[in-house]
Amino acid sequence: MLLPVELLRQFDYFNRRTILAISQIHQGLCNKNYRVDCADGSVLFRVFGPEIDEAGRAQEFAMLEFAHQIAIAPRPLAYYGAQRCPESFRRWCHEHKLVNRGAMISEFFDGQRLSQLREINPQQLALLAKQIARLHHHGTTSLTHQSQAPYGLALLQQYWQLFKHKNSLSQQRYQGLKNNIAQLSFEHNCLIHGDLNGGNLLINEHRLSIIDWEFCSAGDRYFDLATVMVELDLSDCASKHFVQAYCDNLEITGVNSKKLQSMQVYYLGLCWLWQPNSLSGSALVAYQQRYADKLDQMLGDASQAFPT
Repeated sequence: MLLPVELLRQFDYFNRRTILAISQIHQGLCNKNYRVDCADGSVLFRVFGPEIDEAGRAQEFAMLEFAHQIAIAPRPLAYYGAQRCPESFRRWCHEHKLVNRGAMISEFFDGQRLSQLREINPQQLALLAKQIARLHHHGTTSLTHQSQAPYGLALLQQYWQLFKHKNSLSQQRYQGLKNNIAQLSFEHNCLIHGDLNGGNLLINEHRLSIIDWEFCSAGDRYFDLATVMVELDLSDCASKHFVQAYCDNLEITGVNSKKLQSMQVYYLGLCWLWQPNSLSGSALVAYQQRYADKLDQMLGDASQAFPT
């Protein structure tokens, strides 16, 4: 779904810029992202999806501004709320059956996604740990209008109620999931990214940047750590290196290993039960099965490591 050049020119950011090319970036499940090459450089044009309301999108832009200030994210350039978008953009959204939540323009970070790398070396893991530690250390919960991230057993139950494949295997898996996280406590005392999958982690020879800040909120640092370990499929050795580098940057002695394991189980459960609107049929089944397989493995490993 390509954006016409004529439409982009209606945004005042492009008033005095020469647009050379537009290409869609087929990454992510919630938004539509485009690389816009201009005579003076490239930018990312982000068409917001319907999952988050306009207040949340304004907060996302504010979070990106903060993250850029502490040198862990690309530079934000312009934010357009739904009503500030040109009329031609609103018509385009209507024609393509999209909910107009507005758009955002930011620096285009030219690099590889960690999810695309065949192997992530210790130096790259250490750099990622440093960036996450910087967010957790410098970010304060006052930066977000939300009192806390919507995590916990209640969210898991909500996803389960909407889950469409409640066969005996799924019911058994869900019960094992609930048993595993029954004692898991969720803190909301630091700023977390909330979606640190490999597609949101970009690296080049100069730096590593974190993108897609729509789920940034006051939450539990263990959620971010668990997300990285699951999404990058880190080995035990790589996980230890990553966690140690994180602790070194925060000058803390270590983490609660049982909580970190349970948080990984919890994250896998959320992903298994989530049904993104952009996927359907076999694509949705494949997406959920990927997390279900990892969840089954972790539940088995957890029962051996922490027997009841």
